[in-house]
Amino acid sequence: MYMDIHSMISAQRRLAMTTWQGAWQIVKHEIRRDKLGLLFSLMFFTYVAVILIPIFNERLESEAMGQNWLLDFMYLSLLPNLGFVMNRTMFRYWRDDPFTKKIAAWRTMPISPAHIAAARFILLSIVLIAGWLYFFSLEYIFISAFHEKLSFLQYIGFAAFWLGYALIFACQYVYLELGFSGKFYVSACFVYFALFGLLTYLINLSGDGAVFGVIKAVQNGQWWISALSLAVAVVALLFTNLMLRKRLAKRNLLN
Repeated sequence: MYMDIHSMISAQRRLAMTTWQGAWQIVKHEIRRDKLGLLFSLMFFTYVAVILIPIFNERLESEAMGQNWLLDFMYLSLLPNLGFVMNRTMFRYWRDDPFTKKIAAWRTMPISPAHIAAARFILLSIVLIAGWLYFFSLEYIFISAFHEKLSFLQYIGFAAFWLGYALIFACQYVYLELGFSGKFYVSACFVYFALFGLLTYLINLSGDGAVFGVIKAVQNGQWWISALSLAVAVVALLFTNLMLRKRLAKRNLLN
């Protein structure tokens, strides 16, 4: 009996190792072929960071922290996209459905849904965390008012909240990207765009808005919001990975 249980555990470990090793091979392939896309993503978020500098400096220096609809909408809608590479593929979702074709090609090889899902979430995590570090480093360096209003640890708490937030919504995008057709995915993105607008409106009804509300929270030592955001992000990552595996296993790739 003991030997049976031991053999079962060993088999599960070997399967997990094989899954992650296979996933990592896919990740390395995707990174190699998307170097130009990574550069364009870097340039885009550099631009976003630059245009936010005067908004932050003006509001923080004037003590007028509070509602700022534009700032909130940009954070809520754009930060989840830190994990996505800007390349030609993203502009062909509707017409060519490139991800469905890619998955169909992979499934003709010894590549399982577990490999595909794990690889996509590993790639998402790498790109998003790298983009997050770059974006929030730029903001801290060039937004001088941050140095006066927040300690370095408080700024890390502020940035950590948005890392968790970005991961939560990016996981949903990945599930839609690989789990459904290109047309469905593009349609869903428009729905999310409207959702972010509604979310911006509702949050600003409450007073401080999203961005400055988080700043005030970390100023007041409310670190739990950053910890909660990251914890929910980890749960979302694991849960969505599991759900995507199941979705890919039964998805009809011919339609």
